[in-house]
Amino acid sequence: VEELAQAAGQEIGEVRTFTRGGATLLEMELHPELRGLLNEKWDYVVLQEHSTLGLSAWNGELSVNDPAYFLQGTRLIAQRAKGARLILFATWARKNHPEFQPYLDYAYTAAARELNAAAVLTTVAPVGRAWAAVREAQPNIELFDPDGTHPGPNGSYVGACVIMRTIFAKPCSGLPLTLRGNPLNVRGQKDETREVELINLKPEVAAVLQREADEATTEPGTLAPWPQSPSVSGRRPKADEIAGRWRGRVFFYGNPAQFELELKPEGENCTAIWRVNADNGAWSFARRSATCRLTEQGLIFTIADPLNSSVEQHNVSWAGKELTAVTTIDFRTAMRRSGGTWTARPDTHTRSSR
Repeated sequence: VEELAQAAGQEIGEVRTFTRGGATLLEMELHPELRGLLNEKWDYVVLQEHSTLGLSAWNGELSVNDPAYFLQGTRLIAQRAKGARLILFATWARKNHPEFQPYLDYAYTAAARELNAAAVLTTVAPVGRAWAAVREAQPNIELFDPDGTHPGPNGSYVGACVIMRTIFAKPCSGLPLTLRGNPLNVRGQKDETREVELINLKPEVAAVLQREADEATTEPGTLAPWPQSPSVSGRRPKADEIAGRWRGRVFFYGNPAQFELELKPEGENCTAIWRVNADNGAWSFARRSATCRLTEQGLIFTIADPLNSSVEQHNVSWAGKELTAVTTIDFRTAMRRSGGTWTARPDTHTRSSR
């Protein structure tokens, strides 16, 4: 951004960065180093959220998280960055999930609308919209790093163009195709001891990147849907109907896995032992339920994971032959959302006789 701004005849004073891979704004706001930076006097503060607004998945399928935590993070940072104009770096959808773009657009425009209503001058830099336009106009131009999430050189150039245009109202078209400057170290800070070639674009590629960066506009987007929990009717089970071991598969732990559920009803309550083994053999665990009780639909049990500071709630329906469940995972100390469904059938070799 600095090199583009200088090429456009604009001067930039001090620039400081604070980045943490995989972190959300809400998590980063707690960091003493960032709080110290925000207490200084700044003209602009540029905020970029996690690429999916925090980790979110249903049955192992990636999704865009609820924007509520993102909005909370921007509010807290805005309170500390008093007097600065906020620039929201509206990100791009991951390479394999272009359908995420309107969900990300919604989050960033909603945050800007809320902050402006609170008299915090905020502007959205539509980087993701520019990326989407390049991908549509010239699919052969690679914007992504090989991981399909982070930007490659072309993608970084588009982002820098949009940020420069947002701050200085200067077009990127016609600016140099080759830029040199200080690289960033692993902490996102400039290494002023070295100067390297940052970008060297072919004229035909530069024309597309610059045009789409200059023409990108903010879109209202749509709220990301969270999969609706399936409605499964059931009935209160008798103790001998569910006592014993049940087997099935789950997809909400990052890898597909086999599970064994051992149930021991005790009046209105029960004990559940949840054993899970990843299909690829990478991990396994066994945990006893924190709570377990029978319901009019089947049973509910919870599993606590102290390592991840999470609690799983398994809402199980019993219809007479198999157990069908909807599981939600509450990560109490991180902005994450996960869950899924499973079905279990009795282990006929070890289950108690009915």
